[in-house]
Amino acid sequence: MRRYFVLSDKNLKSYCGDTEDSAKKDYKQSIVVFLDLLGFTKLIESIDKESSNEKDIQRIFEILQLLDAFNTKDGVNISAVLPKIEFSPELKDKSIDFEKLQDELKIAYFSDSLVITLSYDENEFDDRLLVIVLLVAYLQSGLAMANFFSRGGIAIGRMYHKDNIFFGKAYLDAIELEKIAIYPRVILSSDIEKMQKKSNKKIPYIKKVEDGLWYIDFLDYAKNIRNSSVCIQPIQDNIEQSISASLDNLKIRAKYTWLMNHQADSNATKKNLKRFSLSHRQN
Repeated sequence: MRRYFVLSDKNLKSYCGDTEDSAKKDYKQSIVVFLDLLGFTKLIESIDKESSNEKDIQRIFEILQLLDAFNTKDGVNISAVLPKIEFSPELKDKSIDFEKLQDELKIAYFSDSLVITLSYDENEFDDRLLVIVLLVAYLQSGLAMANFFSRGGIAIGRMYHKDNIFFGKAYLDAIELEKIAIYPRVILSSDIEKMQKKSNKKIPYIKKVEDGLWYIDFLDYAKNIRNSSVCIQPIQDNIEQSISASLDNLKIRAKYTWLMNHQADSNATKKNLKRFSLSHRQN
């Protein structure tokens, strides 16, 4: 169960160290990601049981180390998050100042959730959306390799984000998107879709499926950007393991079956992944 707290205006200014004018200045139009780690709460609860083992505790430390490495004391490590980005064929004609973006990205994580914020002006929206998509794809693929799958939403709107203090309509919208995502995927808001169609600039790794929602195909990213032989196989094994472990829970099994089948439909991954039905059972 998530717990939220509310600060009064007076306490908020004191806590953030901001004057009213600077707080208003930092309440910017932004792209906001809300990412939830599936099964993390259940794993935490399991370690208090007598049947828990060291592997459960080790998995928790692995995920915390991954998130901590992602959010360094000097900011987001773009060079690690976006390996070989300059060689991607989709980006060969772009000139994005990633060092500048590194200073402007905001990230916070708490319990089983992660929030990423990046402000934008309309004329740079596409490039900044691209950065967010790549960051999310990197995170999702890294988490999946560690056998943690994620679900979330990406929205746009005004947002204040300083250290671990953040608020704004975009954040609330991103939370609502996570709720309707259902499957282990990160979906984008209809407002983002409208801006994308208006600009007519293609962003890689964004796919649209039969329910009409745009989502980030992180396995396509893993295949093209990461070392596919090292990355794809562990993810496939973990998806199959999740399906097999949920044979008695149709709701959970449907989520991972969807992930396997829809990622297998990708041209970049269909040779690596086999399709599953809800009746699939391992021998």
